[in-house]
Amino acid sequence: MSPPAYTSDEHADFARLTSALETAVRTGNTRILGGVATDSALINQRYLPKPDLPRVFEICERTGGVGVQVAHSGTVCSVMYDPADAAVDQRILRARRALDAAGFDSTAHFLGEDP
Repeated sequence: MSPPAYTSDEHADFARLTSALETAVRTGNTRILGGVATDSALINQRYLPKPDLPRVFEICERTGGVGVQVAHSGTVCSVMYDPADAAVDQRILRARRALDAAGFDSTAHFLGEDP
């Protein structure tokens, strides 16, 4: 697969996202991290569209996720949550149910035990 021919505006967006990512990692801020992932996913959507991505964004918002991550070279995506959130397991469970109901093939839970 050839790399996307990003525009100069997108290169500037990636520079901004890199700076925000550094801040997110340095401060442990999952909201910033989720925003970086979401913005990156939106840029990638112009080059490798995922037809169901709007449904994933809606599930993320409805279940209190902090962002959506996509694999820029494939069809893998995930809803991100703040592990410090006291309701994170319930949020993930609701998201898994919504993703299953929407017909997504597989979901995984990477924090603690499977709810």
